[in-house]
Amino acid sequence: QFTSLPTVEAWPEFAAQTYIRTSGTVAAFEPYEYQRDLIKSINENPNTIVLKSRQTGISETVCSYLLCRALTERGFAAVIFSKTQTDASELGRRVRAMANSIKGENIKFLTDSNIQLAFEGRGTLYFLPATPRAARGIPSCSALFLDEAAFLDGADEIYTAALPTLSM
Repeated sequence: QFTSLPTVEAWPEFAAQTYIRTSGTVAAFEPYEYQRDLIKSINENPNTIVLKSRQTGISETVCSYLLCRALTERGFAAVIFSKTQTDASELGRRVRAMANSIKGENIKFLTDSNIQLAFEGRGTLYFLPATPRAARGIPSCSALFLDEAAFLDGADEIYTAALPTLSM
């Protein structure tokens, strides 16, 4: 760890330093117990599948966790797949806003894009459309997240095509 940000194990403290849009306002991200349990589960078993109802904040939670890793682990890279590029870019925009809301950190973006959030001296997050060829060209990554996989046409093909990018 090379910043004052909490480690991944202390993700709830990291989340509380960021602000998110919620219930028509912007507020500090104070994770619910089920969100804390989800991140604990992901830390214990990276191959986590979540069955959930809509609008429970799972996408926001996982993206916050991946942002935490990107900011605290030099060289960390994650690919976040969404149904369309528009959906992926929207997630990227929300994560950029989370990063920008952290006070007292010297977070420098290397890109202006919401498709690739690269942080100087830190990690990178890629927000891509859910297609089997989308992850081509990404050298290696530490994590894959298929957002709303049940609604992705060919989610298994997307996962299989992206699997080679995972770091060993």
